[in-house]
Amino acid sequence: MADINTVKGLFVLSVLVNISLLTGILTLLAIGDYSGEEDSLEALHCNKKQSPVDDVGPNMFELRYRKHRIFDSLNVEEIEAVQKYLFSQKSLNLVHPSKAKVTDNYIFLMESQTPKKLKVLRFLDHVGPEPPRQAKVIIMKGQGRLPMVEEYIVGPLPKPKYHYLNNKTAKQNPLPFRIRPYNNPEIVALMYEVLPETMSSLNKVLQDIYGAQLSPHECEELCLTFTAAPVSTSFVRERKLWIPLFYNLEFPTLHPIDFQLLININHKNIKDWKIEQIWHSGILYNSTEHFLKTYKQNSFPRKRVNTKKLRESTRGYLHSRGKLFPNKPSSGPQQFETSSKRYKIVGNKVIYMKWSFDYRVSAIQGLQLFDIRFGNDRIVYEMSLQEMAVLYSGFNPFMKYMHVADTVDLPGKGFGLVPGIDCPHHATFLNATHATEEFDQAKVYQNAICIFEFNKDAPFRRHHSNNIRGGVFYSGLVNNVLIVRTISVVYNYDYIFDYIFYQNGALEVKIYSTGFVYTTTFSEAERPYAVPVDENIVASIHAHLFHFKVDLDILGEKNRYETWDVKVENKSNIWRNSYEEFHQYWLDRKLKRTEKEAIHKYNFNTPKYHTILNNDKTNYHGVPRGYRIHNRGMVKQLLPENFHMESSISWSRYQMAVTQFKDREEKSSSITALFGTKNPAVKFSDFLEDDDDIVDMDLVTWLTLGTYHIPRSEDLPNVPTPETELSFLLTPFNYFPEDPSISSRNAVRLTPSKKKSEKLNVETFGTPDPPKCVAPTFSFNSIKSSTIFNR
Repeated sequence: MADINTVKGLFVLSVLVNISLLTGILTLLAIGDYSGEEDSLEALHCNKKQSPVDDVGPNMFELRYRKHRIFDSLNVEEIEAVQKYLFSQKSLNLVHPSKAKVTDNYIFLMESQTPKKLKVLRFLDHVGPEPPRQAKVIIMKGQGRLPMVEEYIVGPLPKPKYHYLNNKTAKQNPLPFRIRPYNNPEIVALMYEVLPETMSSLNKVLQDIYGAQLSPHECEELCLTFTAAPVSTSFVRERKLWIPLFYNLEFPTLHPIDFQLLININHKNIKDWKIEQIWHSGILYNSTEHFLKTYKQNSFPRKRVNTKKLRESTRGYLHSRGKLFPNKPSSGPQQFETSSKRYKIVGNKVIYMKWSFDYRVSAIQGLQLFDIRFGNDRIVYEMSLQEMAVLYSGFNPFMKYMHVADTVDLPGKGFGLVPGIDCPHHATFLNATHATEEFDQAKVYQNAICIFEFNKDAPFRRHHSNNIRGGVFYSGLVNNVLIVRTISVVYNYDYIFDYIFYQNGALEVKIYSTGFVYTTTFSEAERPYAVPVDENIVASIHAHLFHFKVDLDILGEKNRYETWDVKVENKSNIWRNSYEEFHQYWLDRKLKRTEKEAIHKYNFNTPKYHTILNNDKTNYHGVPRGYRIHNRGMVKQLLPENFHMESSISWSRYQMAVTQFKDREEKSSSITALFGTKNPAVKFSDFLEDDDDIVDMDLVTWLTLGTYHIPRSEDLPNVPTPETELSFLLTPFNYFPEDPSISSRNAVRLTPSKKKSEKLNVETFGTPDPPKCVAPTFSFNSIKSSTIFNR
């Protein structure tokens, strides 16, 4: 007769096998085409209808998160109220953007204006009234003898009663009209008025040489399109553009022709705009007439293009091709949530574990985070992108002058995030509302932000001990993080911005770059600046630069900046009789007392930690509590100071700077950085000239991240993200008595059973094991077109 324990074991094994089979069948049903089975699995689907967005009444704990809209973006009603008020002001003489010409007055964009920090903190800390909501409005004033760009503050919202010029920041206001950002009335005038008229004679030549024409209407065979590089006002005091031409194929920047135009658009009257120079095949012609005369004299060869071959080119097409893999079509692994969402969104506030923060999407700067707290302690008052810059090089005029500041191109360019690729399909997708020159009314951009919880690739912490000296146990914690993501598309490049919240109070900002590179036609003169990437085209070296504002408030506003420098000492070894020399590391804490002293230009010979501390608040061991700033995307910008566009991006001189907080020093750049390089409206280096005291003051940290991109053939058709990743981290530095993630219920501890068996003692600290549901289905066919394409 069988042993009773053996019978019990077989019975348990049978049950486990059946459960495993059932789980496998349910999983296959969940991820396959099970049609009529869907209803029966409804209860097993994890989080299928769960939404973190609080669209019903909050409980009492959450009510406090809804009591203000200080940091919120403008909503549709507020935008309409501001528009109605400003259009009623006859002195402004506004027209709607869709009807605006260069010589008109119109609203370029508007967004919410954050109140002064002191007023905000007094309100948030319950010692002051709620500041009124206001809007910041930028108006292009093309009318009148002295056209200009003006920035107004309008308020209070939602019923505006006043407006005034915003002269309370370091930015010049008003600004000269000639340094205004590149704008729609200009683009429309170029495309439909100036170029069709000036190109009428040139199009015949373009058709003869390239088999294509630059026309806003139909073309005989192929159409050309264009982009533009501003000529820096460091070189000329006029508004000029170098315009290169590309075949209008997917994607234009990979189909260049060796033909570029220098257009003077300095005058208000577009009839005075003209082509000043033409660059063709490495030769510069000083007028259209000069070029046409040379052409008619047959002094350069015709290069008739095979348009059929060009149309069939796959150079820029993002269609899978070649020998497809895997051999058998199959989808890759996906993450899904095994319980209800562990974060909540109340208005514009996100609550996750011990974290809470407010967010908004600026029309100029993209995603901004405010009042970031961990365990109810404010860690960061503001974290926001200030500027993006791309600096190209080349022999041809376009690439030589192509130095651009890109935040002016951000309005309305971050939307249409695709579930399953841009963000996990279980993410929460949020919209953004903007008022820009693109539309006459407020526009809601769908899927502008996604928020999701995610398991990162490595454990957050773990240790496996299996010896008599350390004990026998395993303990580990999965690296669950909350990610807030937005993606901004600036014509050819896509920039992915992640804000990542860890379980131990650490916060990371990560950037990826992808998209299409700019290319030009090959010539020997381009070799020092570019790499051949396909037949007869090259892609130029360029630098990507990003600037961030991080306003840390560590246990209050009285903070100091201190570095912990790693040095090497050479002392006699007192533990040996010979007293030989002994080299070892030691820590040298250095307090930075002024803004100039705090400028950081990285030097490999002086490794150090950068910390923001509160000297009045110490931990149990008497060490000041603080946060470390770890920049993992540092770059050295090599161009000389004040050359070309450098003065507009003077922040790129420093990998890090620390300044005393001033409301006037609101931003490190402006929308006129592109053209206004001679005398920038905002010059960051001026923030440092007063050399203010920064000991036990309200401090702001400014971080520069960047990389040099040397293109290669594998950047076609699209630049991959793995090697473009840049990031910086804010990590607790003696802020807590121990790692706060030790309180996480998602840790697992394993110890062997005292009996000799395969069974383990498993501690999951109350977390269900295994999860009690399976992944819901997802299909790309379920995505609505209106959430991706803004038509």
